Amino acid sequence: MTFTVTDFHDLVRLLWENPQWRAELRRLVLTEELLELPDLVRRMADWQKAMTEDHRALAAEVRTLVVEVRALAKAQARTEARVERLETALTELAAEVQTLAEGHRALTAEVRTLAEGHRALTAEVRTLAEGHRALTAEVRTLAEGLRTLSEDHRALAAEVQTLAEGLR
Repeated sequence: MTFTVTDFHDLVRLLWENPQWRAELRRLVLTEELLELPDLVRRMADWQKAMTEDHRALAAEVRTLVVEVRALAKAQARTEARVERLETALTELAAEVQTLAEGHRALTAEVRTLAEGHRALTAEVRTLAEGHRALTAEVRTLAEGLRTLSEDHRALAAEVQTLAEGLR
């Protein structure tokens, strides 16, 4: 039996008109791998679609992360500026504390000197007070002696006057 071109065209037309025959012919002519190819392509298309959606979601997350990283970088820059200002302030404060400590040491030495001077002055005042007491006692003695002398002088003057009256 010979198969002619017309027979081939008739076969093609019949296969076209009968999808079940086409499917059966495919199963007979094509390998299992080739028959699974359309299903594999559909699965790959679904996978590609899911990957595209995942990619879009990841891209959105990356954009969000980029915004957050930029915000963090700005915050970091502000923090670094604050730290620099704090370091400067601490350095200045340390210098002021050093100056105050030196002033405190000088003031402490001055207070010690003043305390020593105060002690010396207190001793001098005591000495002067003792001298004042001794002088006061001496002045009292002199005042009593002056009263006695004054009384003696009056008595002598009265006697001189009595003698002078007696000599006249």
